Amino acid sequence: MVTDGETGLLSPVYDVNVLAQNIIKLIENKDLRIKLAKAGNENIKKFNWETALEKFVNVIEEK
Repeated sequence: MVTDGETGLLSPVYDVNVLAQNIIKLIENKDLRIKLAKAGNENIKKFNWETALEKFVNVIEEK
C-alpha cells in the first residue's frame, strides 16, 4: 500500500536505525512530509469496499 519515497517511507523490519533515520527525515523536511501525506491520501482513495468486493467476486468466478 506504500510506495517507498512516493507515498511514504519504508523501513526494514527490526531495523531501528533506518526507522529512526526516516522519522528524522520527516521531522526535518516539511516539503517531503507534505508531499508524502498528499500522495498517500490520494493513493488510499483507490481502496474502497466496492472495488474490493468486485475483485473478490472476480477471483471466485475465475475458479
